[in-house]
Amino acid sequence: MTTNHIERLDEALIRPSRADKKVEFRLADKEMITQLFYVVFKHLGGDVAYPRKLQSNALVEEDKIVEGLAKEFAAKVPKLEFSPAEIISFLLEHKQSPGEAVDNVEV
Repeated sequence: MTTNHIERLDEALIRPSRADKKVEFRLADKEMITQLFYVVFKHLGGDVAYPRKLQSNALVEEDKIVEGLAKEFAAKVPKLEFSPAEIISFLLEHKQSPGEAVDNVEV
């Protein structure tokens, strides 16, 4: 279950064994923004079935570019203003081009 106002929930609803864990989702800071960019654009080992030699060269270089773009993206996005879901949604709109995602951040 989720709520924006836990204080309004009846105690019986959130007592132990009904809701055993509480997690507060916060707005994204610079580290979270950077990590979300990586999640969407960085290759993970074994992600693509390219020959090993090609993977170790081309993908490593591409990931270095993505790391630089992630830092640029995080510098442009105001910290503690957007939820991780809002940032992921924006990034997925630009899934085909990490550079376009950086270019389209409105500051």
